[in-house]
Amino acid sequence: MEGVTTEVPITTAEEKAQRRLEVKARSTLLNGIPNEHQLKFKSIKDAKKLLEAVEKRFGENAAAKKIQRNLLK
Repeated sequence: MEGVTTEVPITTAEEKAQRRLEVKARSTLLNGIPNEHQLKFKSIKDAKKLLEAVEKRFGENAAAKKIQRNLLK
């Protein structure tokens, strides 16, 4: 397609690192969810919202508190 340009936003190293941590946290949370429930949570893109949804669905326990503490570091 001629004449079509796509502007890519400039990202800093800090933004890239933050995005990498966000993806890692989200994937860690999704790995801890049983397979039959993963489709329900797959659409949530934010790790903090994902953790809140998992806690609401399964209840809060010691493991969830530990994951939350690690995410907030």
